[in-house]
Amino acid sequence: MEKNAFRFKHILCPVDFSPASLRAFDLAVQVASYNQARIHVLHVIPRIVASLMDIPITTTRWTVADEEKSKRELPKLKDRAAQHGISTTTEIRIGDIDMQILKVMKDSKADLLAMGTHGRRGFERWALGSVTERMLRYSPIPLLLTAAGARRGSIRRILVACDFSEGNQEAIGHAVTLAGKADASITMLHVIPDLASSVDWNAFPEQTAAIKQRLQKLLPSRSRIPCEARVDRGQPYRVLLKAIKNSKPSLVVLSTHGHGFLERTLVGSTAERVVRGGAGISPILLIPPKRKSSRSDDE
Repeated sequence: MEKNAFRFKHILCPVDFSPASLRAFDLAVQVASYNQARIHVLHVIPRIVASLMDIPITTTRWTVADEEKSKRELPKLKDRAAQHGISTTTEIRIGDIDMQILKVMKDSKADLLAMGTHGRRGFERWALGSVTERMLRYSPIPLLLTAAGARRGSIRRILVACDFSEGNQEAIGHAVTLAGKADASITMLHVIPDLASSVDWNAFPEQTAAIKQRLQKLLPSRSRIPCEARVDRGQPYRVLLKAIKNSKPSLVVLSTHGHGFLERTLVGSTAERVVRGGAGISPILLIPPKRKSSRSDDE
């Protein structure tokens, strides 16, 4: 990997001016400050069905009102970012929210998508918004999610979920880069599924020690970042949610698993369950499977 392989340079932040999306913007500013990145703020005005019970409805007035509000609010966000030395551009589009986000993502060459989502804190009581859920499935770039009530403040403690899959190195790379810039510590957590076939209880202490050593080896050899390796057992998503609830890390980093960035299936997965239950407590950075053609993206 190249030195800057895990550095975010162009952050796309869609906003609807809700508390959750404004929280995501503030988090994007923080991440941008660590990476000397630029932020592109996007507001999409959705098209409204122009009929109700077969009675035509004029939506022009609603669209104009939304656009006028956006033109008032977007400069405020630009000024807010400028106070932290962050260069920000803004854009208003009309159309399908998902398609516009994906199109702007490509046009702007964004390498991080920062979004707010709505929900309540607690285990599995949080309902994903439809746009957020589809971005979880289809975004080809890392996705930074947070809710309005999620932990605030500087990034000081990062929790990384590690299952030794191919995507873990990407997740750890981003965690290490952010930790180095933010002077944060890292906790790497591996969960052994609580199944009779996967746990030898007689050898469990030795197995745990071996896994901790393996976790430490995932870090760059010259890394001086404070790091704790933890091993627990149980249902992975439940253990991760418990760790988030108890320790309230500044950031959670985990990779998503799928068959490709255009057909990733997250429903019922560990990643989806952790997002549903944890994003209302701590911001979550999800790293998708790396694209084969992404070698030229660092240019």
